[in-house]
Amino acid sequence: MMWKDALSRLAGVGKVIAQWRLASGVTFFMYVPTASDMGDETLKPDSDVRFDELVQVDILRSVQLGGLTATNDVEACRRALMSIPRVRITEVSDGIRVSLPD
Repeated sequence: MMWKDALSRLAGVGKVIAQWRLASGVTFFMYVPTASDMGDETLKPDSDVRFDELVQVDILRSVQLGGLTATNDVEACRRALMSIPRVRITEVSDGIRVSLPD
């Protein structure tokens, strides 16, 4: 499962907050769960969000939510993902977009 592998690598970088986009068009911000917190087919065991629903994950250098700012080490995230075949990494403003080829 490519998404689970990619997200597990990202979780190994440390706390990574991302903007998630689903095939339905829904977007949301959430920290990447640790590998041990991921479900077999879903982001988390108690989640309704399945890996096969993910379209892209944007990892930005900084994310402002409410009055708080969270930061990501985008370069460390890129390095963690580079060795996974079929993972597409695209430059976006202030970060990277992670997706899988069609």
